[in-house]
Amino acid sequence: SSDLPDTGLDPDLFYFYVPSVTPGAVIPHAWVQRGTDRVSTLDLVGQGRFTLVTGIDDAAWRHAAEDVAVQLGVDLIVEQVGVRCQNDDVLNAWTQLREVSDSGALLVRPDRHLAWRIDQLPEDPTAALRGALQTVLGRHHAPITV
Repeated sequence: SSDLPDTGLDPDLFYFYVPSVTPGAVIPHAWVQRGTDRVSTLDLVGQGRFTLVTGIDDAAWRHAAEDVAVQLGVDLIVEQVGVRCQNDDVLNAWTQLREVSDSGALLVRPDRHLAWRIDQLPEDPTAALRGALQTVLGRHHAPITV
């Protein structure tokens, strides 16, 4: 969904911030535990590469990301965020912000803006991720008509 969240606030006022994972928004901040370090979700993404943020159920997404990165020649990493995951959402802050299920995913651009989101694991995650990245990169070719 690309609709902004309904906050009940005046949409003409620009001095408030509402965290959202709507494509186009900057990924929201949440503190997570990585090993013994507390890190922000903002620090998990960016750094000149695309990031696929996944939840607990991420095995298929990891495989899809590896395949798509090679196919498209794109620097793409996976960051798993969830309770008892690689990046442990010990305070449940990320779970409240992510707006997708444990099997869903968020594709984050190198500038930390969300490019795409999907609520649940699709039947073919590789095709879904490839299509999303091709769109983001402008690599879809329109059919030529004569």
